[in-house]
Amino acid sequence: MNTKPPVPKVGNWLYLYKALTAYRQAFKNVKTDEQQAKLRKELHKKLWQHRYILFTNEENLSDEQRPILDELLREHADTVVEQIVLFRQQIRVIFNEVDTFAEAIEHLAVLILDGWADLSTHFDKIINFLQDHIENMLTYLRTPDVQRNSLSEATVRSLRRIEKIRQGFKTHNGRVNHLKLLQWRRYLCP
Repeated sequence: MNTKPPVPKVGNWLYLYKALTAYRQAFKNVKTDEQQAKLRKELHKKLWQHRYILFTNEENLSDEQRPILDELLREHADTVVEQIVLFRQQIRVIFNEVDTFAEAIEHLAVLILDGWADLSTHFDKIINFLQDHIENMLTYLRTPDVQRNSLSEATVRSLRRIEKIRQGFKTHNGRVNHLKLLQWRRYLCP
């Protein structure tokens, strides 16, 4: 049974998905002779059927999916298809392989210096999002008692979002209530 992951609906992979669909449309609409058009149509169909593999983490690929990914990368070398896979790998390094917040910032700086934001507006939006939110996204690296993907990390992130000028606490009582919520989640939740 071939189960496919859902299309990225939220988060930054949505921008990469949009980059892929823009490339797919451009690839489909190129005018060529009849023989090349037939070949391009097959490549286009194959890319669309296996688009989810581009968004699957390396360790989650099945034995059947690995050769398909390799074929797609070979068939669409030096295009946005290859860039999506490479970019995702670089982002995963930031969140899965670094040990300190300084290393994560260094990896993000390397991504910026490598010019990923210059490839398209889709990549630029992801880089800008990371620059704006990396501090909150990596709370578990900066604060020793916060576990990765823990309730306390989520609560701290939510509180920081509320503290921003855009939302803010309306009253002192509201601030105290949110602090109580944080303490309840941190100390009283099992």
